[in-house]
Amino acid sequence: MEGYLAEGYRRIKVKIQPGWDVEVVAAVRERCGDDVPLQIDANTAYRLGDARHLSRLDGFALLLVEQPFPAEQLRAHAELARRIGRAANVALAALPGMTLPGDVSASARFYATDVITAPFVMEDGHLRVPDGPGLGVEVDHAVLEEVTTTVRTVRPHGRAA
Repeated sequence: MEGYLAEGYRRIKVKIQPGWDVEVVAAVRERCGDDVPLQIDANTAYRLGDARHLSRLDGFALLLVEQPFPAEQLRAHAELARRIGRAANVALAALPGMTLPGDVSASARFYATDVITAPFVMEDGHLRVPDGPGLGVEVDHAVLEEVTTTVRTVRPHGRAA
């Protein structure tokens, strides 16, 4: 966490799961202080019966809670809300009126080699928004060919091959 903050990241995201949540979030909040935006991501690990437990996280001034329940469990999301109230993502995060940070990081955080010609690089806590056509990035076809392990052609339904 401290390494990422030193690199210029301006918020912390912690993955949680049942049995590894409240105490972990408390420790991270204590370590990073109240000035660092903190969000959690449960990757759908909880169920409606966990809503009361998850409300224990209210005291840590969380920026947001990501994916606490499976997408189809709308009732669980509504109950939790009642209690606690990359290229496309970068473009969306840069739109006027966006007040919450997007879930974006530098390319090197996830990829040894990126398949776009200008990987996203963290600069003073921000990622530059590409200004080219479409999403603003170009595919590096040589890198894509190097990392491709399988090619599968899918034809539209109802058309002969």
